[in-house]
Amino acid sequence: MPVTALSGTDALFTGGVTDPRDGPAAPLRVGVLGAAAGGVPHLRALAGGVPGARVVLVQDDGDQRRLAELAEHAGATVARHPNEVVAADLDAVVVAGTDPVPVLFACLERGLPAYVEPRRLLDPDDVRALVSLEEALGRRLVQVGLTRRHDPAHLALRRSLVDGDVGRVRLVRSVERSQGLRSGLLPALDALAWLLGLPPTSVRLTSEEPTLVTVRVGATLARVEVDDHAPGGHEIRCEVLGSDGVTTLGAPPAVRVLARGSASVGLPADATARFADATRIGLTAWVRSVRTGRALGASAWDWHVATTAAAAVAASRLEDREVPVDPGPRPGLYDPVPHRAL
Repeated sequence: MPVTALSGTDALFTGGVTDPRDGPAAPLRVGVLGAAAGGVPHLRALAGGVPGARVVLVQDDGDQRRLAELAEHAGATVARHPNEVVAADLDAVVVAGTDPVPVLFACLERGLPAYVEPRRLLDPDDVRALVSLEEALGRRLVQVGLTRRHDPAHLALRRSLVDGDVGRVRLVRSVERSQGLRSGLLPALDALAWLLGLPPTSVRLTSEEPTLVTVRVGATLARVEVDDHAPGGHEIRCEVLGSDGVTTLGAPPAVRVLARGSASVGLPADATARFADATRIGLTAWVRSVRTGRALGASAWDWHVATTAAAAVAASRLEDREVPVDPGPRPGLYDPVPHRAL
């Protein structure tokens, strides 16, 4: 199966994260929901590594002492309820709470751009409803934190596939291991669709511990393995077998230790550490899209496709069979943006 050409975000971020349009301008006023839990990496990135944005309001229903410390570090004010953030005089919102759908609906009704971190699996109908609301508005206001799309190693792998380095893609093997990993299947399924340029067509669950899923993407077969009980840090691998060769995902920068007659390589502690750079790059894309009005990054439709595939995996577990994946036709609002249009 040939892989489709790089579209806007891929081409843009393979080459870097700077752009002349990121020049001097008033910074975006951003609110962060879930700022003391899932939103911590986003808060830190926006406060210290993403140009053109300033966190002014934070909220979390959890640890209030931790929230106050983070707010002080970012120079932000603490809100007591998500509704306060959505109703505030802001330019955009990061949604990293465990129940993002009501907040996202409120953001869309206000025309407020939102970056959402998918921390758990949702009902595909809820995500499809977000897609329908964006369609009705005629604007893409939601960017989804599916960070493999902005990870330099994954971008290099996708570039290799687009360039045809290994010919027709025949088989993909994706492995992710971590201690306490949550919802690892969703980003793995999204990464597969993004790498191959097509949504999954069917799935079959063959094991629950660890999670092993056989995925068909057109004529290509893939095996996805997610293990959330693997001690020793976060490890992610991806190998693509093509008609003319094999390409593998490069490892992130790591310290290699040679001592006492053995060699070892340190692993990131968890997915947050592994994808810290990708989070920063993804948020940079988001800030740019809000400022320019040109959508970048994973969309609500991409989220819907991945959620539909994950729901099919759950159905496969119950029915013990291969289950088709049918997200429906992609609305024109979510057609890929040519690189030349950016």
